[in-house]
Amino acid sequence: MARWSPAWLEGTLGFYYRKYDEKIPWLTLGGNPADPASQHYRWSYAQDVELYGISLSKEIGGVSVGAEVSYRKNGAFNSAAGFSEEGARGNSQHVVINAMGLIGQTPLFDTASYLAEFTYARWDKVTKNPELFNAMGFAPCAGKSKTDGCITKDYYGIGINFTPTWFQVLPSLDLKMPMTYSVGLKGNAANRAGGYQGQGDWSIGLSADWKQKYNFTLKYVDYLIKVKDETTVNGEQPISDRGWLVFTFKTSF
Repeated sequence: MARWSPAWLEGTLGFYYRKYDEKIPWLTLGGNPADPASQHYRWSYAQDVELYGISLSKEIGGVSVGAEVSYRKNGAFNSAAGFSEEGARGNSQHVVINAMGLIGQTPLFDTASYLAEFTYARWDKVTKNPELFNAMGFAPCAGKSKTDGCITKDYYGIGINFTPTWFQVLPSLDLKMPMTYSVGLKGNAANRAGGYQGQGDWSIGLSADWKQKYNFTLKYVDYLIKVKDETTVNGEQPISDRGWLVFTFKTSF
């Protein structure tokens, strides 16, 4: 990694190279294809993935703006289970743009912070096991569409965080109301956990800071697509068949 902050830019450029192993595995099949008794499932992880990236961060009109462009080589692509040591692998392009800022006092709150993020991904080339690539135009998606979870060439998604704050609601007590919303706008991403059209989640909570030492937060989280059975493919997420409520307490010593 290298960073460069020339005076004329009034910001910072970053240059990155990574060689890593994927943390999210494929589900593959092991054993003899001709002997059902020997067959079994297993987790398999893509190794030696390469990433080349450039980032930019700077302030524009009082808003902190960040952008990242990266190219991944031989990354893990979403795949159908097959008798193979690995799933499909390939090259892909990725773009992330975000903006973060503050809003001053209004009749509704004392101050508020926001973060908006846009993501884009495009698969470029399949480099290994194309017969397992779960994408439009490939064998696993014959007769299927993107609503069945088939990968499309491009994917677009957004995420928004908004947190209004009220100071001194009671002596030594500040309140915040963190709210989030994220969704896949169009297409299904090729990379593992890259996102699906319509898939997303939202949350709303209430957070109390007492004496700037104790924090109590109650938050509700729910999902835009409910996965209730094994036939639901598009937008599949863990535990997304129901919303959930979480309470946290933090303090410092």
